[in-house]
Amino acid sequence: MKLDFKFEFSELSNADLNLDAIYKGGSKGNQSDDIFHKLLGLENSGGFRALKSRTEPTMLALVSSTEEPEWPDFLDIETGIFTYYGDNRTPGHTILDTAKKGNKCLENLFNWTHEGGQKRKKIPPLFIFVKVGKKGRDYRFRGLAVPGNPIFSQTEDLISVWKSKDDRRFQNYKAIFSVLSINKIKRDWIKDIHNGNVLSENCPKVWKEWIETGNYKILKSIKEKKIKNKEQQMPQDKLGKKLLKIIYEHFSSTKDAYDFEDFAGRIFQMSDPNKIQDYTVTQKSGDGGRDVIGFYKIGTNNSSYKFSYHLEAKRYKPDEKHEIGVRFTQRLISRIKYREFGVFVTTSYIGKKAYEEIIEDNHPIIFITGKDIVDILIKSGINNEKNLQDFLIKSFS
Repeated sequence: MKLDFKFEFSELSNADLNLDAIYKGGSKGNQSDDIFHKLLGLENSGGFRALKSRTEPTMLALVSSTEEPEWPDFLDIETGIFTYYGDNRTPGHTILDTAKKGNKCLENLFNWTHEGGQKRKKIPPLFIFVKVGKKGRDYRFRGLAVPGNPIFSQTEDLISVWKSKDDRRFQNYKAIFSVLSINKIKRDWIKDIHNGNVLSENCPKVWKEWIETGNYKILKSIKEKKIKNKEQQMPQDKLGKKLLKIIYEHFSSTKDAYDFEDFAGRIFQMSDPNKIQDYTVTQKSGDGGRDVIGFYKIGTNNSSYKFSYHLEAKRYKPDEKHEIGVRFTQRLISRIKYREFGVFVTTSYIGKKAYEEIIEDNHPIIFITGKDIVDILIKSGINNEKNLQDFLIKSFS
């Protein structure tokens, strides 16, 4: 197994930024262990680590802790798209009324991007870091990013989303960034930025081209299909485990067991609502082994095509003793016809042998396991126990 490349805390002040390398924090057990002051000359707290002004920075590190599952920052390495949430994460403030001014920073970045021309030159270098592990202050460098993405319009790359906590509603920003195609940031460029010479000879060409023309050269990669183990398929955080337990117990108590099939169809629809516009729960007998049928739409309203899918749902207790085996996945495979695909939704996880068969034989099957269910709900705004209970009672009782 290839080990991660790591920079020790003592090396940070002279280190380059290598794509996907880990930058290790200190060992004193306090805030001085944070990497960002030594590595980039930035402040040591918050998700927005700015040089000079927080609203008009000359350098910015976007830091994701991955410790807040209700705010799922996410880097899609296949597309190079990084989704990042702002800093208004508790009720009682307006979207811009936060002490660290992160949302105002986001607003400025995207306004300058949309206006283009000379305004785009106000965009600072943006470095993305993701926390490694639950303890300590180690971070992985995920790339040099810029606001927006060619597939998102100016009304889609920065949007306000409503959330609720303790029955109080509030707004936060959801922002789309693109990671540029470069694998190393030289230490010399970081020094130049501090000296006010951001477009120096050490500036990466892809970033300079974007600043001058708005042309995105995005780092995309082909993600190898791999078998996911149980831990990767099931939520590992407390919130995720609680939400999955609520789902399992809700459908255990309903009179009609087929309500879970309706829920499974809704979950798949919520994963891509623009493409999965409707679905049908099959009759209770004579369904041919299919719990839900529906269509996935591609194209535009003027020219589109619908691919049919068959969905099977299994409400299993979310623990290590209840995996989905080959018998169930083979049954779904046997039902799929030409130009169709299958979906398997479960509150549990797919066993190793069943997963291997799907990957090795390249069957057109989508797995939505316990962790996926929780992630889909959270991204849809159902991000706490009360919201989930209200959703289940209203829709599936």
